[in-house]
Amino acid sequence: MRRLRGATTKSSVTAQSTGYATLKLVERPFLSSIQQPNFRSTEVNTDHVGFRMQYDRGGVRLDLATIATQYDTCDVLLGGSVAFGIGVSSDTATLAAQLADPGVPCVNLGIRGATSQQELAAFLALESSLPKVRRVILLTGVNECILAAHPVAEVFDVFGGGFLSQARSARHTDLERPLDEEIASDRLELLLKRAAGNLRTWGRLRRAFGLDLTVVIQPVAGWTRKQLSRAERSALSEERRHIQSAEWVSGTPRYQAVAGALRSAAADNEIACVDSNPWFDHAPSDQTFFTDVCHLTDQGTGYLAGRLREYWCL
Repeated sequence: MRRLRGATTKSSVTAQSTGYATLKLVERPFLSSIQQPNFRSTEVNTDHVGFRMQYDRGGVRLDLATIATQYDTCDVLLGGSVAFGIGVSSDTATLAAQLADPGVPCVNLGIRGATSQQELAAFLALESSLPKVRRVILLTGVNECILAAHPVAEVFDVFGGGFLSQARSARHTDLERPLDEEIASDRLELLLKRAAGNLRTWGRLRRAFGLDLTVVIQPVAGWTRKQLSRAERSALSEERRHIQSAEWVSGTPRYQAVAGALRSAAADNEIACVDSNPWFDHAPSDQTFFTDVCHLTDQGTGYLAGRLREYWCL
């Protein structure tokens, strides 16, 4: 058969696809990491997805696979390890558990190391599996600083996101390396610009879904003026000895940068924003609220939950 003009032989098509065959996928996990699924221990347990094992106000366990058929409405807590509940003594002591109302569970979508971009990605991935969402709480701020300063974290210029998964295997010697403050500051500026962009997207979602959305600038020892207990002083001193970036992260300049960026972006997008740090300023000095620079004890978590309830007049 005579070949038509312009027709392409099989071999030439194969040749043209060679570039595609050798084009590799490169991991750019700017969306999210997740905790180990089905983890079991006395203090912390995770579900089949990797989120914290969680319960409603009546002590009934929540299952993301069936929650939409069990409840008409829910609230959603998003954030990093503080939202997840690092530092509390059990799954029922988390902030989400303490914010649940009768008949309206607070779903904990906290992910360790999550930035504002990863919080948004988690909500978009799971919103269709949830009951009607009444309120969204973004407990956020410090992970942008931690990622900016972490020696083995990745920050992607184009996507503006960061990823802390590699840091799980970081050696102590990595964390003890001197901090390059100029690089950390540049990275923080990039991540805060991305946080502002994410709040623009949240503003659109708020209007589309009719969400009651609140950005909560999370409490950090060093951002709040709380007079620290002896146990808190000891824990922070130990952390700062072994993690060179801890002092930088908890410093006033980082607080001002984060709080200023989040407040401004929230106002621009008509999103409520509250800074929880002043709430801790006058907390009793004999009470231990922090286990380290940013994680909370049962007492600290309960205190934050109580102040948020007051803020919402619940």
